[in-house]
Amino acid sequence: MQTVIYADVLFTVNFFITFLLLSITMKLMKKSTKLYRLLIGSGIGGLSSFFVLADNVSPFVSGGVKLLFACFIVFSACSFNRVLPFLKAVGIFFFSNMIFLGIIIALWLLFKPKGVVINNANVYFDVSAGMLLASALVAYIITLAVVRIINKTTSSKAIYSMQIVVNNQSVKLYALADTGNKLREPFSNYPVIVVNSEKLKKISENLPKRIIPCNTVSQSSCLSAFKPDCVIVSSGKNTVNLTQVYVALSENSLSGDEFSAVINPEILNI
Repeated sequence: MQTVIYADVLFTVNFFITFLLLSITMKLMKKSTKLYRLLIGSGIGGLSSFFVLADNVSPFVSGGVKLLFACFIVFSACSFNRVLPFLKAVGIFFFSNMIFLGIIIALWLLFKPKGVVINNANVYFDVSAGMLLASALVAYIITLAVVRIINKTTSSKAIYSMQIVVNNQSVKLYALADTGNKLREPFSNYPVIVVNSEKLKKISENLPKRIIPCNTVSQSSCLSAFKPDCVIVSSGKNTVNLTQVYVALSENSLSGDEFSAVINPEILNI
């Protein structure tokens, strides 16, 4: 009976932690997914925790099993059409693990808990499941703050090439990364990219629009906005595909020949 209870607790704790890690991974990737897919991926993460019960496993085998489970977890949580984005997602998942577990270890070192179990290259603390879950939740909050800082490291005032795609049509232009653009669509809370309306006249005329309130130091106004199929932003070396954004049309010229759009660098991770 004790073994069954231990296995149940082990599964529950790792299910919860995997769910948090997948949430962090999705935020770093700027990607959305269905709740049921997150639950499936978390379930695989919970099952992977039973590997710790195996005896005499070499570090090489342990690393291979972890990589295999990570691939299953990420693939279950989110769909991928190409191999490269999938491998990038797995790498981000491991990066999330390092930040998350590093914060948990730091928290426990501060409080100096009694009893540490190490097996198959995993570290387990001899504490109650409730305490471990509480620590995981605190670590999740701290990790989100770290993710926010990482996203803010994208250099402001930089010029990026951008492609706006709507109904199999696309427009290429240049965008300024400016933290001053804090516009968000009120209902979805998606960030808003402000674009010179002249640049998008051909693809935006017949699209359904929403009104975005826009407040500046000198005045308040409203901008007409639409949701594109995607916005592809490139720094020259890396590319980000944004789907959870709105594009607002500005009647005013933004900067002449240098750029035709303004984007908040916080929504980029390039």
